[in-house]
Amino acid sequence: MENKKTNSVKIDPIIQGVDKAARDRFDVYTFKLSEIQPEWTMRKFGYLFELKAGKGRLLVSGFNFTGINKSVPEACAMFESLMRYVTSGDFKPKTNISVEELEAFLLKKGKSSRVPERMMTQYWQLNNEPLESAKYWKEAEEYIRKMR
Repeated sequence: MENKKTNSVKIDPIIQGVDKAARDRFDVYTFKLSEIQPEWTMRKFGYLFELKAGKGRLLVSGFNFTGINKSVPEACAMFESLMRYVTSGDFKPKTNISVEELEAFLLKKGKSSRVPERMMTQYWQLNNEPLESAKYWKEAEEYIRKMR
């Protein structure tokens, strides 16, 4: 699996996603770009990865486990699987980050303002209209401009 460089350490995602190809069409049109922007389209998102930090081990997850308190089967099953993994002898992260680097990274992230996703991503968060509806483009642009 390809390494993804974060600020101070390369991670090997256990579970990762890849951005939407439709994003390019939207960005080229909206921002009057001259061509497709593959570095935007094919961004990889590490939803689950592991690290060693000092003497400790971290399993970092971007999953939403709010269903655990309501016994939602898929949320409970995933959480239980991850708990079994981190308490097993198989949980041996290979990637290291120093405690100081991790602390500096988290403090820097905590102090920075929220970065809103670009307009294309808002489609999934605002409504279920077809991708190129006029309503979508209007609401997405209003949303992202308000967030800046």
